Amino acid sequence: MAELPVLIRDTFRQKQYTLAQSTYALYYSPERESVLRTMADAIYDYGRVAVFTPVGPHGMVDLAAKFGDVPAAVYDSLDFAPTRLTPMFRELFWDVRVDYFQSVMRVTSLSDFMDFYRATTYFSEAAVTELEDYARREIEATGAVTYEKNGYLIQGSARR
Repeated sequence: MAELPVLIRDTFRQKQYTLAQSTYALYYSPERESVLRTMADAIYDYGRVAVFTPVGPHGMVDLAAKFGDVPAAVYDSLDFAPTRLTPMFRELFWDVRVDYFQSVMRVTSLSDFMDFYRATTYFSEAAVTELEDYARREIEATGAVTYEKNGYLIQGSARR
């Protein structure tokens, strides 16, 4: 993402777009503000920038935190949209729209649940046994491990 200005300038044939979007990615960049400004610069006057990120509460993160340490960067990603992304959008665009998505995840397979946990950025080998025991008990008792996983979609248009 840090290379985006160079890519648009030197590599991409098309230099302006009707939509520049990022889904579950911008908050990973150490150059968040620069990338967002590049996205905004790359849209036509009538174009739009859309960014989707996770937002709290996030039940899987909360659950993982009961059994092991969750890196600060994970909490930062959940806080990124409302505290830093929204002010940046309000600075860049006249029209800003925010949609909040609330999802309830229901995982009925212990192996699926553990595979998902192993694929997260907050996976901790030290937490596996306790978390797996918890998930097994939940599935046996209720038929699933259930948790919230929420998202934040922000869209900006009418560049300032």
